[in-house]
Amino acid sequence: MTNQVIPNKPFELVIDADSFLYAAAIDAEEELEWSEDNWTLNCDHKKAKDHFLNKIVDLIHLSGCSLYTLCFTGPKNFRYDLFPDYKSNRVGKRKPVGFLALKEWALTTELPNDAKGRAMLWPGIEADDVVGILATEKNTKHQRVIHSIDKDLKNIPGIHLEIYEENDLLCSRFVLISEQEGYRNFLEQVLIGDTSDGYKGCPGYGPVKAKKLLDKNTSWRSVVGAFTTAGMSEDDALTQARLAHILHCSDYNKETGEVKLWSDTTSGF
Repeated sequence: MTNQVIPNKPFELVIDADSFLYAAAIDAEEELEWSEDNWTLNCDHKKAKDHFLNKIVDLIHLSGCSLYTLCFTGPKNFRYDLFPDYKSNRVGKRKPVGFLALKEWALTTELPNDAKGRAMLWPGIEADDVVGILATEKNTKHQRVIHSIDKDLKNIPGIHLEIYEENDLLCSRFVLISEQEGYRNFLEQVLIGDTSDGYKGCPGYGPVKAKKLLDKNTSWRSVVGAFTTAGMSEDDALTQARLAHILHCSDYNKETGEVKLWSDTTSGF
């Protein structure tokens, strides 16, 4: 069970900003009719920028943070080298109109509030990896709190900001995910896969079956056993794990961009 906590102030809110930016771009798309047979798809960038800024400002106000970091996906992605079909279900699907220009703007803009912020991306890794790296750094000046709408980041131990509705009002709470909880969440992700990212996990496993297995034995060997029982190999399980693993600070060299791939000897369990 996760426990509600109160972070030490001042703290830094580390935000997986990709999803908010994508939603802002989608919301700002509009069809324009120039003549009976001439239609175009347009993006109202001002509307997209306002949408994005309002979402981030809401997060800052709801959290009470004094500092924030917006995390974005960098160029390329090491997971494609591991598994060429990674996110293959998205091949041929276009990004929202004007998305790349909107991202360039978001990397340099300043939010209209009292909190101090920065935007960050590193080559070869995704926004949630940037969040994971920052959130697991030791001896930082300020405590770091994670926020994402992506369930994958529940693999990262630490304090998480959750936003929820109550009586039609947006509310917030802080929950602590322990090292053990984060590791269990990671193993569950390996078993059930992630269809949105194009990797399938272990055949026959969904949330219910994965929970039942991990309730008995929360270990990498039990996950490997599930894969081998399903007619797959330990290497297959390892590939799924490396796709599911959100990077920690010890997994990435910021100077060279080198990624240290997950193995069962690096988990600490």
